[in-house]
This record gives sequence, C-alpha cells and structure tokens, in this order.
Amino acid sequence: MKLLKLLLISLLIFLPILYQAQVKNIDKQVIVFVHGAWGGGWDYKNMEEILESDGYKVYGPTLNGQGEREHLNSTDVSLDTHIRDVVNVI
Repeated sequence: MKLLKLLLISLLIFLPILYQAQVKNIDKQVIVFVHGAWGGGWDYKNMEEILESDGYKVYGPTLNGQGEREHLNSTDVSLDTHIRDVVNVI
C-alpha cells in the first residue's frame, strides 16, 4: 500500500512535467487530479470549475474499478491499469 501511494504521488508530480515538455505553444496550464481509493472524478468537480474559470485545463478521471467505474473491477485491475487510465486522459 505504501508503494502504491508513492507511485501515485510520483505520477502526479512527473506527468504534468512530461506532458508540458511534449506540448508547445499552449497558453493554458494542464492539471490532472487523481482521486484516492473509493473515490472518483467527481471528488474534484468544484475545484475543476474554479480552475477552469481561471483558464486552466483540468482533467479528473475516475480510475477503473473505482467509483462509477466499479463494475470494471477485477483481479486484473492493478496500479498499471490506473497509470494507463491517467495517461489515456492526457
């Protein structure tokens, strides 16, 4: 569980950096919110609205097997699945 938290935090830190390195001539900053266990993309809905009104591009995906995507939960869902969920959004 500790490793999972460390990997998700690392993902949150480095994905925006990697994304910005690949994208040129974009005026807006991109923010990706990743919810915790038993959460979903809706957790950040209010924050998304505030940030988007300030010109940010905000993504708040719900990970496979969590929240409204709980029906996709199986023993095949892993951290790799969640990483792909986030990468596919950006």
